[in-house]
Amino acid sequence: MRALSESFCLRDNALPRSRLVEHHLTHGEGQGLISALPSQPKSNEMDAWRQREACARALRNASSSALLERIRQLRDSEIPALVVKGFPINTVLPPTPPDGFIDINQVSQPLEILLGMFEAMGVSPVGYAGENRDCFIRHVVPSKESLNEVSSHGSLMPLSCHIDNPHLPIGNEPCEAECSAPNYIAWLGLRCDTTVPTSVVLLEDVLSALPAFVVESLKKPSFDILRPPSFGAGAVEHRRAPLLVPDARGALCTRYGFAHPTDAESAYAMELFSLVANDARMAHHVLLPPGDMLIINNQKVLHARNTFVPRYDGTDRWLLRLYGVNQLQSHWMSEHQLPYLVRA
Repeated sequence: MRALSESFCLRDNALPRSRLVEHHLTHGEGQGLISALPSQPKSNEMDAWRQREACARALRNASSSALLERIRQLRDSEIPALVVKGFPINTVLPPTPPDGFIDINQVSQPLEILLGMFEAMGVSPVGYAGENRDCFIRHVVPSKESLNEVSSHGSLMPLSCHIDNPHLPIGNEPCEAECSAPNYIAWLGLRCDTTVPTSVVLLEDVLSALPAFVVESLKKPSFDILRPPSFGAGAVEHRRAPLLVPDARGALCTRYGFAHPTDAESAYAMELFSLVANDARMAHHVLLPPGDMLIINNQKVLHARNTFVPRYDGTDRWLLRLYGVNQLQSHWMSEHQLPYLVRA
């Protein structure tokens, strides 16, 4: 099997790399948005949650028809990812938090931009119980406590291509007792390290490069799926499931990452998938300077990050991240009884 996978390669003339869609905000759009945001104090995440409709109203009123059309395309799965460049960040930022947590009032305005974008898409921000201290706002920073962790708080270990929370339902799988894996992830740049881009690989590109029989093997429930390390030491094997699952429209979704094959067929198929997904030519490398946003369909776009050495001088890489789901259900709510915190 290994000899076969080693003989498989992508030819340059067969590389199926798609274009990543970008939208550049005009100066007028940016200033109109800043003046319209609620800019109200927030004592906790619930306050931020309650302000999301006002944030979306500000975004819609300030945005061009071109941006609103891009938002619609992303929401309707016509495009799998979107980069929006040029949101004004008027906040005087504190030093990058070395533990990954900070008073949300110190990032109130950038947070309102993210909340407005999700609400304009019709997407609900969520946090997953047992992860990120049960918060829905995530600061993607190199945490001193998580240097060797394979997570967004790590830095010395690489984050290879994956989706987030792959142990949860994806595509058209039923979501009865627990929320699905995030439908969307949004990152907003607060501080940029030009040596550490976010790398994204579109699932449609990976599948276009694979033989049909490999795709069929990946649809079989022959993979042990693990909870990611971000859930802590209690992360254990959760389910046996396929790596590829159709959504309601028949388009394939993936739970690649933190998965292990269980037989020779699944091992071969996963090895070929990995060879393609991790081919350097497949990736889009996205730097997010302050005010640039990347939104991906988490179940149709893989993302990754290389290793780096933090400085802990207050200027390390800092992204603000939200997870979003299409249709938030009340029966997913965790025992904490917060409307945005779901069982995982």
